[in-house]
Amino acid sequence: MADKLTSFLLAALTRAAAEPLGLPLHATKAEPGLFPPAAAAKPAALKGVSEGYFQVVRTDVKGKQARDLYAATDHGLKFLLDHASPKQVLEDLVRTLEERRAEVGELLATAARMAASLDGLAAVVSGVLPRVESCSLPSPLGGEGGKCCSNPSPPSNWANSSSPAWATGGRPSGCRGTARCPSCSAA
Repeated sequence: MADKLTSFLLAALTRAAAEPLGLPLHATKAEPGLFPPAAAAKPAALKGVSEGYFQVVRTDVKGKQARDLYAATDHGLKFLLDHASPKQVLEDLVRTLEERRAEVGELLATAARMAASLDGLAAVVSGVLPRVESCSLPSPLGGEGGKCCSNPSPPSNWANSSSPAWATGGRPSGCRGTARCPSCSAA
């Protein structure tokens, strides 16, 4: 039993050394933890906490549930190095470091693609904005006619017009509102 406890403790301390920001004490199906969810690992987790090998470094709140995240203490790291091969511990840490470096590289590449996409979108917006600003629809209350339709000014009798477009939308007949007009496409 002591060997099994020690092997659980050493494996958890190795994981904790690689996760200084902390992990939950027990893993779940959806999330890693210091100890596996097996019943056999629970006594090792209790011993690790009671012996001071692990300490709560922060509390994480997900939804309505709060959970403590644990990291290895100096006492726990000393226990790990006293009972495991320092070379093996170093190899595990270097492997984790390489994995994290690759993850950071992927995140940076994703961020660069997102930044390029934002730059492209901004360029499109800056090209469209002047056209939108220069392309106004006529006001049904009169005034200057719009530039984006084939009938640039409202009829003088727009309120009495039989045209359904003027009666419902305030646009002159022939203006589709969304269609590109000659004055907009020439810009």
